[in-house]
Amino acid sequence: MQVDLIITLNEDSLSNLNSVVERLKQQGVAVSDVTTYGVIMGKGDSSLISKLSKDKEIESVIEDYYTQLPPPESGIQ
Repeated sequence: MQVDLIITLNEDSLSNLNSVVERLKQQGVAVSDVTTYGVIMGKGDSSLISKLSKDKEIESVIEDYYTQLPPPESGIQ
């Protein structure tokens, strides 16, 4: 199942940011945004989370999810 991913590099790997992004793409991550401070956002199969978490250059991999609150004027549910 495809999920939204937020991948954070460890501080020592910031100099390798471009090579890490290319490696993520090769592993099946559809990268949508990359920040200069080492946060990579994209989509990938949920099975990638545990695989990528073992990478020594990656600090964390989490699934991004969305929530929506009802408008303030709506009734209590």
